[in-house]
Amino acid sequence: MDEIMDAKQDQILEQLKTLSHKIDRVESKVDELYTKLNKHIGFIDETYEGLKNPILAAKRFLGKR
Repeated sequence: MDEIMDAKQDQILEQLKTLSHKIDRVESKVDELYTKLNKHIGFIDETYEGLKNPILAAKRFLGKR
C-alpha cells in the first residue's frame, strides 16, 4: 500500500513540476507582451499627441506666431 502511495506522490510531484514550468513560461510570455504593448502605446501617444490638442499643434506647426 505504501508503494502505491509513494508512486502516486511521485506522479503528483512530477505533474506539479511540469505545471510550474508551464506557468513560468506563460509568465515570461506575458511579461514580453506587456513590454511590447507599453512600447506600442507610447508610440501611439507620441504620434497622435497633436490630435489631443489641435490648437496647440497648429501653433507649433505655424511657429508660435
